[in-house]
Parts: sequence; C-alpha cells; structure tokens
Amino acid sequence: MTIGIAKPFESLRAVLKIQDAEEDSGQFGPQIKLTLEVVSDGQDGEHNGIVFTDWLSLDEHSGNVKPRSKAWQVIEAVLGEVPANLEAEDLLGGRFAAQVGLNKKKTHSKVVRDTISPAPRKKATKPEKDDEVVANEEFDDLPF
Repeated sequence: MTIGIAKPFESLRAVLKIQDAEEDSGQFGPQIKLTLEVVSDGQDGEHNGIVFTDWLSLDEHSGNVKPRSKAWQVIEAVLGEVPANLEAEDLLGGRFAAQVGLNKKKTHSKVVRDTISPAPRKKATKPEKDDEVVANEEFDDLPF
C-alpha cells in the first residue's frame, strides 16, 4: 500500500485587491474585515478571480493598528504608510502581494503574515521609434 500525503491547502504568492473593508468586532476583538480578490496568482491564472475574506486584528484595548502586525503590514503595503486617522474604507481598491494559503475547494484562504509587500507595478514601456518621431513633429511648428 502506498501512503500519500494530504495536501490541506495550496500556497501561492499572489497579488490581491481589496474589494471591501469594514470595521468588525467579534470573538477575537476589534478587526478590519477584508474581502480580497486574487488578481494574479503568479502562476497560470487558475486562481485568478477567487474571492475570500480575511481579518486584520487591531489592539484589543485601544482598537489601534499594532506595529508589525498583519494589519500594519497590509496598510503600509497598500497606502505606503499607516496614517493616524485611518478609516477601513481607505483601503478599498488597494492592492498588495502576499503568500496565500487556499484550501482544496478554494473557498477559504488566509494571507500569511510577514510575506506582505506592495503589489508589483507594471514597468513603463519605452515608446516605439515612430511614436518618438510623431511626438517631435508636433513641436516643429513652435516658434523659438
């Protein structure tokens, strides 16, 4: 008999987009509840479009963002800094990259702390040679 190894989840490095963000208080204290969409799975796109919920814990006494927490890392990756008067809605539409664990059914996932970074930016493309000529010709009639 061959014994296999269970694969409880699939881990991938993904770019995530924040579709919804709201303050939430529950069993684990104050949190920011995020609805996240995988916009790029860093692989073949099989996981693109998956939407899941994750929570960012806040300080249980003050409700503030704790330094070096997952909340701090996500906010800093999305906004560039952690502002003093943050509203959960400030995160809407923000993108960040992180290691993500997806369960087999791809219905639940979790962002892995300490793997969070700003989303990669698209590189600017150089204009084609013809575009440069056209752009320069537009200025030929200017008197200097």
